[in-house]
Amino acid sequence: NDISSGQDDPQMLPLVGKLGLKYIAMHKRGDARTMQSMTDYDDVVEDVIGFFKEFAVKAQECGVRNWILDPGFGFAKTVSQNYIMMRDLRRFRLPYPSVGIPKILVGVSRKSMIYKALDITPEESLPQTQVLHLKALQEGADILRVHDVAEAKRTVEVYWRLCGSDVFQEKYGVRAFVEQQVHDRKVRNEAVFFSENLEIRLFKSKVLQDVVFPFGM
Repeated sequence: NDISSGQDDPQMLPLVGKLGLKYIAMHKRGDARTMQSMTDYDDVVEDVIGFFKEFAVKAQECGVRNWILDPGFGFAKTVSQNYIMMRDLRRFRLPYPSVGIPKILVGVSRKSMIYKALDITPEESLPQTQVLHLKALQEGADILRVHDVAEAKRTVEVYWRLCGSDVFQEKYGVRAFVEQQVHDRKVRNEAVFFSENLEIRLFKSKVLQDVVFPFGM
């Protein structure tokens, strides 16, 4: 999971290609100190798509064949730009060199697009996070990265019911598992739901910034 799409480390993409790893490429500008001053876009969605088109060429040159697209909610985006990207999420579902149409990862859990807009704390933003998760699924997200596993799982289940859960689960045989890992007193629970065309990863961490969002966005 590379939040810089190889920009912060020129050896990243060649190594990923050499090892044949699955790779998550995220869009951002600048770093933790400067990114929120770098939000000048002509069209935020079109500009981010252009970024991934350029990234796809570099990835192909480096032999990276299996990568996931993360638009980078909260990273060098204003609050309103984040909502524009969410509304237009399907525009990212384009064919790119080597990978075809990549899976789309959405990470909006407890982010500033919620708590700044509503003048609440990140801890108070759980209900609105689930609203955005449902919208992301409706707009074609393949992977959700979240903090609150149980609540997100229920949101996914409601989405399945809206889609026709009996037919959906019978056709795709959806299964789930929860894996708990403990590293340096940091606990991460991961639940992964698989189907033929849907993969949703749910993360829960007691250490919010260190495990999920290194910049605390």
